[in-house]
Amino acid sequence: MTYTDLILSNISYSYGKVSVFENATVNVPLKGLIQIKGINGRGKTTLVHLIIGLLMVCQH
Repeated sequence: MTYTDLILSNISYSYGKVSVFENATVNVPLKGLIQIKGINGRGKTTLVHLIIGLLMVCQH
């Protein structure tokens, strides 16, 4: 089986005027499990929603 990394390049997202991500890049190896950690309100759920397509990345 061949695995391909999940690559998000230069993503931006905001709720109104509040920026959650600005030109962020994430490279996730798809071999095994990953963990997304952080304090409340820092964009973990937003990141997952962007990955699975529930939200669309902002176009600048």
